[in-house]
Amino acid sequence: MRREHEGSAVGTAGDIGGCLMYGYICPTCGAHLDPQERCEECTEQKLNDQRESERIKRLLSVGKDAQYELVLS
Repeated sequence: MRREHEGSAVGTAGDIGGCLMYGYICPTCGAHLDPQERCEECTEQKLNDQRESERIKRLLSVGKDAQYELVLS
């Protein structure tokens, strides 16, 4: 089912070029996904963020006065 909008054909919601879209959208980056598909870009970004957090935790320690100290070894 198609309708005209300002002189160009526009599909109804869920219909793009005659293909039915599932409507699964990644909440982080907005990528359109198939059912049960995981967003690879966001999964990779989360892994990179976790690695960076772990690296920072290894560089910091809590001193005896409850202040963070930078470990340079």
